[in-house]
Amino acid sequence: MWNVKANKRWVVWQIPEGSMTQSNVCFNGAQGSGYKDNRSQWLFGPGSAPHREKLGTNGVAALLFGRGESCQATHETDGNYLKNNAGPFLLAGGLALPRGPGGAPVITSSATVVGTTVTATVVNGTGTGVVVEVHGASGLVGSQTCTSATTCVYTFTTTTAGTYTVKLSVLDAAGAVLHRNESAATFVVPAGGDPARYNFEASAQGWSAGSVSATRAYAGTRSLAVSLMGARVTPAVTNPPISGGKRVTFRLWVPSNANLTSVQPFVLESNTWRYTGVWTAGSALTKGAWNTLSVNVPANAAPLYQLGLELTPAAGWSGTVYVDSVTD
Repeated sequence: MWNVKANKRWVVWQIPEGSMTQSNVCFNGAQGSGYKDNRSQWLFGPGSAPHREKLGTNGVAALLFGRGESCQATHETDGNYLKNNAGPFLLAGGLALPRGPGGAPVITSSATVVGTTVTATVVNGTGTGVVVEVHGASGLVGSQTCTSATTCVYTFTTTTAGTYTVKLSVLDAAGAVLHRNESAATFVVPAGGDPARYNFEASAQGWSAGSVSATRAYAGTRSLAVSLMGARVTPAVTNPPISGGKRVTFRLWVPSNANLTSVQPFVLESNTWRYTGVWTAGSALTKGAWNTLSVNVPANAAPLYQLGLELTPAAGWSGTVYVDSVTD
């Protein structure tokens, strides 16, 4: 907008005086004369504070009232409407104006982190891009630029334990920084280097049908060991805090002698009990290695009741598989 580019604020002038209680006749000096108008009431009547705030946060610095046509009302014939309503507002100190360029909305930002996925949110974003930076003890470890004024999602990979800080920048079209947040969020990658939501480093984290083991690990030093003895087993966790639209990824280690009929990562929604799964034939798995399996949570999903992995061995086969680094 012009006020942002010029770094100047707006002055709105020649706002009609009077109210909707005027007699709606041409001004003749008599009390109540003058045309009806709702501007005074919109700006200073009941429930008008959000209107003033919207103008102030978009660069308006002053409101100047005065008739621009001879039949309009004046402050002398409006029944003291402006005096009785605008007066107390001004005597109370008026409205504090934002300090953005030209009175533009003040930009604020925050970030949330799940695993190593950073979601940046910008309020009053007036730029053309958002930059997410992740800083560790050694400095910048990763960054991503998004062509959005309001959001940016960035997933980076690290196996280095420590505390990390998320820093955000909002850029204009020329690449200049309009806003900088030096500490939008902090998070910790645990010892062992697996930042996944379910990493099984310290415990089973509420998962059933398995136990923590140091025999195998996709990342870190531990995973969830699941024993199979010729029948289907379903390691799962209840009430996982995963929202609709997310993609949940599992890492599954399959032994070289495995004889699995199928595996199926799934989510089960509460209330509706809708089940969403992705079936994979056992023959499609790489034996003696870690396999990656994923399921997408429906965008309109109800809160999840269960997240898990259906493991179906062939009749007669017994063995142990390992689940690790379940991320979303």
